[in-house]
Amino acid sequence: MSTKIKKGSEGTNFVPPAAGSHVARCIGLIMIGLTDVPYKNEVSKKSLLRLRYELPLELEQFKEDHDKEPWVVEIEFTNTTGTKGNLFKWLTNWSPKINKDNIDDMDLARVIGQPALLNIAHNPSKNDPDKIYLKATGISPVPKGMEVPAQINPKFLFDVEEFDQEKFNTLPKFIRKKILDSEEFKTLNLNPIEVDKIAAEARGENQTTTTTTQQNDGGASADQAAADIGGDNTSTDGNDNFF
Repeated sequence: MSTKIKKGSEGTNFVPPAAGSHVARCIGLIMIGLTDVPYKNEVSKKSLLRLRYELPLELEQFKEDHDKEPWVVEIEFTNTTGTKGNLFKWLTNWSPKINKDNIDDMDLARVIGQPALLNIAHNPSKNDPDKIYLKATGISPVPKGMEVPAQINPKFLFDVEEFDQEKFNTLPKFIRKKILDSEEFKTLNLNPIEVDKIAAEARGENQTTTTTTQQNDGGASADQAAADIGGDNTSTDGNDNFF
């Protein structure tokens, strides 16, 4: 649910966007699937998804051979339209057109490309106070008359039920772990070790730690924010019904 600010390869710290309200645009949706979610001393099965946003006015050169790119923030939800759920609250705060009467008819992929105002907070890492996470804590519509820059990063849509290895390769370890453990992935007759090995090699990760869960607050790190993740031709037809 946040974006980790990592030290660069030569020890350089990226300067985080300030806490507070930021112009943003939704650029991605990750359908993780039904997976184990620990809570206190219990584990329960929940269907999870993540929404990805870019901050087009907050640019950073994450890699020497890349141009400046926007910071990216992700937030994770339980996939339910129940009115008490965080996803329902998030979407209805984002758009006054979304309500309990029509949310069940909404294709969630339609949020990709939509602008928003995100409230961003700074959260220090529990394991290393010098590392900061950007956490999306709230959302609201863009006020009338406020301009939002054109989308910079390509659209990204990953659905475990329509598994795409190339897109899977772009995801950090802790998200891949959840996908590989999902009930939907288990029906695909794919070898999780081989699938994740391909992803780890594509990302240049240490093979011995590929399937371990990353201990962070659940968001994409700076290198993921700068990754060339590839586009998706998601249709926006019918968005007027919800935005």
